Amino acid sequence: MLGTQIAGMGMQALGSIVGGAAMAQAARKQREIIDTQKKDNEAWYNRNYYEDSTQRSDAQRAMQMARDAMKSRYNQAQASGVVTGATDESIAAQKAATNQVVSSAASSIAATGDARKDSIDQQYLNTKSNLAQQEAATWQKQGAAIGQAAQGVGQAAGSFMESSGLFTK
Repeated sequence: MLGTQIAGMGMQALGSIVGGAAMAQAARKQREIIDTQKKDNEAWYNRNYYEDSTQRSDAQRAMQMARDAMKSRYNQAQASGVVTGATDESIAAQKAATNQVVSSAASSIAATGDARKDSIDQQYLNTKSNLAQQEAATWQKQGAAIGQAAQGVGQAAGSFMESSGLFTK
């Protein structure tokens, strides 16, 4: 009968150790996944934050459209000036106004790029914080698993001591 009790307690202790080890291994796997997500987040941030907003295709398209519209206006003003006898100064003023519109479009694109960078920065920090919380949770789970394994071994040893009569009153 004592042999059966010892075998049962050994199985209890072994089950606690194996269970704790499996939970600890799962927590390590989760941390590996989180580490990969951290690297991906960092790469995403570097790729998007440091991108030149004026070189994006949408910004280039907007600048080209502004240039084309202003070139058309300038050509119309020049053709009209030939017909009406406009002075070189009025044509130069029209050209300056055209350049001002293109410059204003470039400034608007730069301001939009700054706002985009702020958004990217905030998203990166939020993701980084969430990943840190997930990682902390895996450490907590691993600690709990080790504690449960130790508790199971301790309970098995206590049961053995109690049933064997080694520590009787």
